[in-house]
Amino acid sequence: MYLPSEAIYYEVMTREGVDEPDLGTYCQERHVIPASPNTLLAYLQVVALGIRGLAMQERTRELQQSIAQVRREFERFVGLHDQLGAHLDHAMKKFDETERALARASGAIEGLAQVPLAAGGEQAVLPLGDED
Repeated sequence: MYLPSEAIYYEVMTREGVDEPDLGTYCQERHVIPASPNTLLAYLQVVALGIRGLAMQERTRELQQSIAQVRREFERFVGLHDQLGAHLDHAMKKFDETERALARASGAIEGLAQVPLAAGGEQAVLPLGDED
């Protein structure tokens, strides 16, 4: 409730009569804020700050939800990264295992390639690949 004069505002707010109710209490009961020319700007600034505070609170809530979503995505990525590392580790172990088996097989083939042909102890080297 805007009272256009400081004098009127002062008179209304400080007046106490026996047969009249206190205007300050009356306004509080009805959720009315009396304002004078000097207090109106202060009340409006408080309202503006409250609205900004609510907007900031809403934005903070949205930001917290976004951070939680990014955290979940990051945890999912870490799981995929760990899984990929395990697969690469298994692949490396299998590669090493096949490399050893290949070396053994190569050695065995080399051993078979130098089989004695005659009873006289002569050995002939057999070709391993397609040689023209």
